Parts: sequence; C-alpha cells; structure tokens
Amino acid sequence: ILLNEGSIQVQGEIAECVQAYMSGTGNRTNGLQYVNSLEEKRTTFIKEIKLEGTEQFSQGLFDVHTKLMLKIKVVVNEFISGSTPYFDLKRNNEVLYRSFASDMDEKLFDGIQPGIYTFTTQLYSPLKKGNYSIDVRLIKITGSLYDEVNDAISFEIEELKYNLMFKSYWHKRPGVIGFVNNWHKEVQE
Repeated sequence: ILLNEGSIQVQGEIAECVQAYMSGTGNRTNGLQYVNSLEEKRTTFIKEIKLEGTEQFSQGLFDVHTKLMLKIKVVVNEFISGSTPYFDLKRNNEVLYRSFASDMDEKLFDGIQPGIYTFTTQLYSPLKKGNYSIDVRLIKITGSLYDEVNDAISFEIEELKYNLMFKSYWHKRPGVIGFVNNWHKEVQE
C-alpha cells in the first residue's frame, strides 16, 4: 500500500507501489480530478474521479449556485456482484452526506460485467460557503472495499454573485447545509 497524507494512493503488488512512488505518481492532476495512471490487475478499481461545474471562477472555486457534477470512472476486470460506488461530501473535514449509486439503481447489486463504467451524479445545491472535499469508495455489500480514494477532490464554495443575506444558505445562518424547501403562498380574500 502506498499512502499519501493518510490516503491510499496505490494498493497492489510491492513492485506497483514502488513504481508509483519512484515515478512520483500523485494521481491528482489538480484538486478537481483524480486519475489512477497505473495499469491495475485487481478485480475492480476506481480509474478516475472528476468534478465539473456549470461555471468556475478560478481553479477549484465555485459560487454557491453552481451546479456540480461528480463523475466516477470504474474499471471492472472480472464480473462482480453486490457492489456499488459511493461518495462522502465533506465540509471542513466533517461528512455532510453520503450518496450511493445503488440508491436509485438497486440492480447494481445483481452484478456488473467486465468493462469501463462512468457513474455521474449531481451534488446537492446550493452548498454553503466553505472548503469541501470528496471521498470515493467502491464497496462490497459485505462492507469490505474494492477500492477507496480519500480526499480525491477538493474545492471551495464562495458567495460570489449575489447578496445572500436573506437566503437560508447564507454562510452566517446556522447549520452546515441550507436546504431550500418549496414554499407556497395562498391569498386569502
């Protein structure tokens, strides 16, 4: 196992780990993308993780209203069953929420044939101002892991476009997520 600041960077044979260490493979091309550049012989592994926004103000900086898409590329070398990818969204290292690909597709547990798959999901929006990171895992239904990448993505949310003083997600409001409920107004005559 090759660790980088407490996160597993490479898990495999000793030669693979040494090669990754000697080549300086940090796997992160920037804070918004993780790429596993090694040829893996494991049953399944996470090949790439990428965060894309509808609008980006500088490297890794988004507005609270930006729609963010998380893409997770998984390589399956042998048929697997009872498995799903998931992610933890963290703000200042506190887990805000966890989302499983199987939440909307329970057929994933029936099995995944060999191939390369990209799982895409939109993050909850709006996110409050702060520093965020994302952990990604490929888990077996038994609770053990095929693969994990801690702090794979890191980014910052700022209040860049509008005055949010009267919004539930203004950074000075209590709570870690400002949830926007549907409100209806009824006129009484």
